[in-house]
Amino acid sequence: VCDPTCVNGDCTLSNTCTCHEGFFGDTCNEAACDPICVNGNCTAPNTCTCDEGFSGDICNEAVCDPTCVNGYCTAPNTCTCHAGYFGVTCNVGGCSENEGFFLSPGSNQCLKPYVDETLSWEDAESYCLSQGLGLAEPDNVILLQKYLNEIKGDGAYWLGGRGNGSSIKWKNKGQELPLSSKLWFSRQQKPLSTGHCLLMTVYAHEMKHQKPYMVQSCTRSSWYPLCEVLQE
Repeated sequence: VCDPTCVNGDCTLSNTCTCHEGFFGDTCNEAACDPICVNGNCTAPNTCTCDEGFSGDICNEAVCDPTCVNGYCTAPNTCTCHAGYFGVTCNVGGCSENEGFFLSPGSNQCLKPYVDETLSWEDAESYCLSQGLGLAEPDNVILLQKYLNEIKGDGAYWLGGRGNGSSIKWKNKGQELPLSSKLWFSRQQKPLSTGHCLLMTVYAHEMKHQKPYMVQSCTRSSWYPLCEVLQE
């Protein structure tokens, strides 16, 4: 006699259950799954019932609805995008070298330099906006400086930062680039007003110092725009 009774097995000795294949436990009430269920419960022998947001035989595949267009579903309704793509479903962007874009080294930013004509900061911003882009706000400016010099040679580029009296503020990120940053050109003047805008210098003879940032008057039409595909 087995008390409690055997659920998925036979009572072969007093209070001893011999379980059917695929079950275990004192009363054979626990199903066995091999391999184990990753994000779910084993509800029958080798049968997983998945938690919400997961699928697959062992519940190891995340589900995204809508599906990821240019990336992978790495968690429920969470896409990890391929390089150069952005957005909830990775449907924005795409860095096409044929259109002058490139993927910024060390980041997922898609950038495009415009080197046909030097512009003021305002005109540079307007040009980028006319292309559905924004002035670049680089994540890794040192690697970017080196790469730009390799593909475009010496020059300087307007970036998406403007003075606010005590620092430079990135227009889209909303973050500040303080004057205490070690990335400033050593003889840099202070950005005293909103009339000062941010430049990235790309000169081979200066790159060893790793100080690419400087500010100049926003109205000077002396430098190129560096545009960026804006993330959602």
